[in-house]
Amino acid sequence: MDLQVWPGCLACYNAGRLVGEWVDASVAADWRCPVNPSHEEFMCLDDEITWLSHEISAHEATEWSEAVASVEDHEEDAFKIFAKHEGWSKPSDVDLSDFRDRHCGEWDSPEAHAWELITDCGYPDDAPPFFMLRFDEVAWNCDYTYEGGYVFRNF
Repeated sequence: MDLQVWPGCLACYNAGRLVGEWVDASVAADWRCPVNPSHEEFMCLDDEITWLSHEISAHEATEWSEAVASVEDHEEDAFKIFAKHEGWSKPSDVDLSDFRDRHCGEWDSPEAHAWELITDCGYPDDAPPFFMLRFDEVAWNCDYTYEGGYVFRNF
């Protein structure tokens, strides 16, 4: 997973100039002010780490990059939703094995996931529609979470 951040020079910012650039988070800790390399204080003033709700330092951006480096391209969207749902706020919170164990896949609705579970248990595809009238969403929500089209196990 490639994370992008926008480190900005705090000395330039305090002087009324907005100086920075979009860089890959993996190199953010090594970023230097292009206007004056002797300026040593900088902060990520923007980022594409959608599950975070706070500003991060460039060093933390690099740590995030390392923590999510093995997330596959096809897992990115689900991972972002899962990380936000779990409230991961620091790189040490990342548990990729937990994410992969709990990520079930993508469905149009909780009912669509439940219907697939029913058919996987051997019920025929042409089972009577009243089967879904008995769908217990409260019980399903105890076992699963549906967010952004993705289903995650709660156990």
